[in-house]
This record gives sequence, structure tokens and C-alpha cells, in this order.
Amino acid sequence: MKISFNLWWKNVLIFPLLLIINTAVFTEEFKGIDNYFFAYFVTIFLTAFFSIPSLLVHVIYFKGIFQKNKNLLYAQYSYTELFIINAFLIVIYSVIVYYLSENEPILRHFPQMLLLSTIISTGLNIKGLNQIMTQSMPTIKETYYILFSFLKSKYMQQTNTNLESTEYKNNSTKITIKLLIIAGMTLLLLIPTLMIENLITERKTRSEQITDEVSEKWAKTQTITTPYLTIPYTFNTDKNQITHYVSLPADNIVINGNITPETRHRSIFSVLLYKSALELQGNFHIPMEELTKDKKLQLDKASICMGITDFKGIKNLSKATFNNQTIAFEKSMPATFINSYGLSAPIQLNNPNENYNFSMHLDINGSNSINFLPVSQNTNITLQSSWPYPSSVGNILPTIQTNADKGFTSNWKLSPLNSAFSKTIYNSLSNTATNTFGMQVLNPTDNYTSTLRCIKYAILLIGLTFTIIFLLEITQNNSMHPVQYLFIGLALCIFYTLLLSFAEFSSFAFAYTIASLAILLLISFYANSQFKSWKIASGFGGLTALLFSFMYILVNLEDTALIVGSIALFLILAIIMYATRKINWTNPLNTKMTTDSLTV
Repeated sequence: MKISFNLWWKNVLIFPLLLIINTAVFTEEFKGIDNYFFAYFVTIFLTAFFSIPSLLVHVIYFKGIFQKNKNLLYAQYSYTELFIINAFLIVIYSVIVYYLSENEPILRHFPQMLLLSTIISTGLNIKGLNQIMTQSMPTIKETYYILFSFLKSKYMQQTNTNLESTEYKNNSTKITIKLLIIAGMTLLLLIPTLMIENLITERKTRSEQITDEVSEKWAKTQTITTPYLTIPYTFNTDKNQITHYVSLPADNIVINGNITPETRHRSIFSVLLYKSALELQGNFHIPMEELTKDKKLQLDKASICMGITDFKGIKNLSKATFNNQTIAFEKSMPATFINSYGLSAPIQLNNPNENYNFSMHLDINGSNSINFLPVSQNTNITLQSSWPYPSSVGNILPTIQTNADKGFTSNWKLSPLNSAFSKTIYNSLSNTATNTFGMQVLNPTDNYTSTLRCIKYAILLIGLTFTIIFLLEITQNNSMHPVQYLFIGLALCIFYTLLLSFAEFSSFAFAYTIASLAILLLISFYANSQFKSWKIASGFGGLTALLFSFMYILVNLEDTALIVGSIALFLILAIIMYATRKINWTNPLNTKMTTDSLTV
């Protein structure tokens, strides 16, 4: 047997030659690239990928396997394959240069790219000088075929010694491969579910944008600061006289409000808003002894103020009185440290030592929530509403809250002991945001949130459905092709798009029912076409319907979803283990079983 050593050393030395040339080129021409070694190793990897099959054919020699005359075969690339390799390598070089160099013109390095790719192609096509190589030479595709044929023939020669054992192993191997394919397909189907999840998020974002647009025109979240007095005062310095303001919160404030939900529609979206009617009463006391120390109060320029965040929501302000005298509020604020937004009205403090009462009626609209900032010493706020889904917001919970099917009542009470503000305020308040509280008009039937929660269980639904199909295959000895698994998996993915579409026009429960029934009918008819039995198809549809029902229960269980889901999965696994205990997994395709064998 003659082996061309000339052929060998040319193939072996081509790699060191490429190493030297690549190192020289990258060192001299790509000095500015920090990771040029990365580009070099990518090149070597591509070279090895295309040339290793040629080397493998050289080292594989088995009498009678390749040629009856015992000649070795040499894997030569065709001219078409050479052209593709050259073009591919030049593109890879261009991409590497583009990403690893800054402001480097790619065409400048084109000669080096062409040189290297030409050397690689030449090395891959060295013809043997030995006369043995004068025979017809296979291309790279035929080389792979020779390798696979050789390995297959060797495997068949070894396994034919024990036919019965081989049958068992083949069946077991088929089942193992089938399970791996099913598992891989389950993971693969997560890609469309992720795309659908992004679609749901996009639709939810669109709904939130519509809500913001409508709220912008109606009124945004309202934060109402309880009334307080603002009095300017002056004090003298060495150079001049300076004017500042002091704020005096109310001693007592009582607010009774009624919240009426309002629904507005735009396109297919619904926006939940509210109207509120508030009655405010309170009284003030001016601590003259404290305020007149080193200060001169300008009582004739005093005003009463109340913070309101969005003036568009003010629909009516009536019956505003101070010390039994009617006052008129304006959209302006003095230089107060409490609010830069709100209403104010000038007042007369004729007798600073007496208590001043205050009252008013305010109709104000808003969205999302209505909040209060209680700067008064004693605060008593009561809110009532016909909305049956109250949700408290802020850092202070209601003292009393009663819920009923027809609405709710919430009450907050604060005293000087738990009030965050002093009787007199000279400086700016830094804790206003952390001391607000109120009530949120919350829509509990957010179909987008429910759909997002539902799609989180997609892998569970797909995996359990595939498990049912696989067990039916084993018991009925009727194999389903992976493509059929794929069709059923895609049908389960489409369920979520149907659910999203229907939920935008109806309740979530109705949308879930319609979407699940459509998918159940589809996959049941499809199962009947495979198993040729309505009994089996109906059983498959019934089990899948139980899965859909289980998913619906999990979606609606917010706080106990984890424990219920964990227990349910444990029971499902226990049922599967018990029902399949008689299956001979060493040779499951020859197991004598019927669907009755799966009866628990």
C-alpha cells in the first residue's frame, strides 16, 4: 500500500504557514486593533472547518470499505465550492475589520484578505503526486457522505451480532430521541410565545398611552393640600429690610367626599376616571406671641391657600367662606414653601387672637387616584364611593374602611402626635411626597395583565399537552410525527393571540372560554385524524380542557397561585407515574397496553 507523504506534509504544513502569514499581516497592518488575535483565531477556525474533512479521509483506511483496490480517497473541493469559500472568507474578514477597527477603510485591507483566502483555497486543493491519486476524486459533500457511510457500516456490523438486543435498543433509542425532540420543540415554541408576550405588552402600553391622553384632557391624579394661611412678615438686617412668609396650617380640618367613577371610551379602549364632590370645614388659630418675636406681621396681606395639582379638574368651587365672609379663590399662590401650585384667596385678619373658621364646597375631576396632603394638626377625611374595588394609596392606611358590593367608605384620622408638620412652617417641606394618602380608583379587570399572567404558564400548557400525546402514542402504538407535534404546539400558541384579541372586546372570562374552546376543537379533530378514534380524540380533548381550566384557576389566584400550582403539579406527576407503571420503557413500543391500562 503506497501512501503519498508529499500529500501529507503539504496538508499538515498549510496550518503553520497560515499562522505565520496571518500573524505578520495582523501585526503590521492592524496594530490599532486591540483584539486582532480574536480575528486571527476566527480565521483559523474557518480554515480548519473546511479542511478537516480532507484530513479525516486520509487517516481513515479500512480494507474494502472505500475501494476494492485498497486505494485511499482524497477530498478535493470543486471550483464552485472554492469560489464560495473565497467569498465567505472575504466577507468574514470584512466584518471583523469593520467591528474591530475604528475609521479603518475596509478596501485598504482587501489585498491581504484576497491573499489569505487564496492561500487557504490552494492548500485545500493540493493534489497528490502519487499515481494512486489519479482516480476520480470526490468533492467535500461526497467526503462527508463517505465518512457517515463508514461509521454507519461499522455500527451495523457490530450490532447485527444480536438482532433481538438491537431491536430493543433501537426502540429505546427511538423513544429517547423522540423525547429529546419533544423537549426541544417545547423550548422552541417559547420563541413564538415570547413574541406574543411582547405583543401583549405592546397593546398594554398602547392602552396606557390612551389612558394618559384621556387623563391629560380630563384631569390627572389629584393631590389636594389641606388649607393653610400664608402671612408675609418683615425683619430688619444691618443693611435693609427683608420680607418672608410664614405658613400656618389649620388647627382642625374635616373633609367629606363622594367619589363617582366615570368611564370614557376611545377606539376599543376604556378609560376609568372619577368625579368627586368635597365638603371642607376647618378652623385656624394664629399664635401671635410666637410670630411677633423679631418679626412684623403684615396681616392685611394674609391669604388662605390650598394646593391642587391639576386645575383642569376643577369644575365647581362654591360656598367658600372665611370667618363667615365669602372669599374668592384664584389660580395663584404667594411665595409659600408648601406648594407652588394651587388656589389662594386674600383674607382679613381683623382680630388675630380669635379663631377663624373656614368652609367650602369643591367639585373636582381626576384620574387614577385622589390624594391628600394633610398639613393641618387634626385631620379627619372620609371618602365614599359606589365603586366596589377600593385601593388605598400612600403611606397612611385608612383608620376605618368598609367594603360592600355597592361601594366603600374610608376614613383617615390624624392628630398632632402623628402629624408630620408643625404649627408654623418657615422653611420648605421635604417630606410632602411621603406623607400623602388617598384612594385609587382601580379597575381589577385589567385584561392585559390577566393575559400576561396567563402566557407565563405557556411552557406548562405546551409541555403537559405534549406529555398526553406521547402517552397516547405509547398506549396506542401509533406514532405521531414531530411535525404533528409542532402543529399542535402552534395551535396552543395561537390560543394566546385569540385570547388577547377577544379580551379587548369582552371580559377576560368570556374571551378565555371562546379561545380555549376553539383550540380544543381544533386539536381534538386533528387527534382524531391521527388515531382514527373519536373516543381517543375526545379523551385527549377532555384532558386538555382540564389543563385549560387549571391554567384559568392559576391566573385568577393571585396570592395562593404558587401553593396551588405546586400541589397540582405534584398530583399530575404522581398520576402520570402511577398510570405508566406497567409500561416497559426498555421496549415501550412492544408493550401490550390499551388506554384502559392508564386508568388510575
